[in-house]
Amino acid sequence: MLTQTPPTQTPAVGVTMESSPRLELEEIQHFLVARPAALAARYEFLSFRNPASGRKWLAGMIDKVGTAKGVHPTQLDSRWVTIAFTWNGLRALGVAEDALATFPEEFRQGMAARADILGATGTNHPDNWRGGIGSSDLHAVIILFARDDKERERCRLEHEKYLTQHAGVEVLSTLDLGAIPSKRSGAHEHFGYRDRLSVPAIEGMGDEPTPGSGRRIKAGGDVKAALALIPITKPVYVQFRDVVEERWPHLLA
Repeated sequence: MLTQTPPTQTPAVGVTMESSPRLELEEIQHFLVARPAALAARYEFLSFRNPASGRKWLAGMIDKVGTAKGVHPTQLDSRWVTIAFTWNGLRALGVAEDALATFPEEFRQGMAARADILGATGTNHPDNWRGGIGSSDLHAVIILFARDDKERERCRLEHEKYLTQHAGVEVLSTLDLGAIPSKRSGAHEHFGYRDRLSVPAIEGMGDEPTPGSGRRIKAGGDVKAALALIPITKPVYVQFRDVVEERWPHLLA
């Protein structure tokens, strides 16, 4: 997904011009490189009971998934769709075993098997995860970001109707999310951000880092180094709802 773009002009004698990397944006989901202007979201956790049904469902969803090629700061879409798969999900779709073996061991193990490494212990142990998300039956997550609650509901009903055509695709659980109203910024997410802190500039996208967004992340291999700059003082909570119930139960009332 990373190619080299040749220089656009001939360098002067004694001057070396390096070619700039160019991402194959049509092969990357938009969610990985941009933050949609969404105020509502929905996660649906899916299981494929047979390969044929799963592949047929996916074939009808592909055109709805946005790619990085379509990302533009002035784009006024009303919804953005992303699909993620577990390793078990790829196997359930019928991906060949030799291809499955090429994935990193961490991905093949899954988050539940790596709970101790991730800090998901005690009340956050996979045994306490809700909605089947710690089960090997979790095969895919379809993520919807919508401009508002009305659009999210429209998309929910549309996908619900679509699922009736694919009896082998089961919804294990769902999670609806919404931005928190704010007088200061109109709305913000639960960490309080409405700026580019959660959307770093990525080399190959053609944009320049803005004040507060930090240095540009190199798509080819700087990600681990960038993550190392982030101080981690406690384990990351995998199931955010548990934290909300503990600290802000009024939000779920």
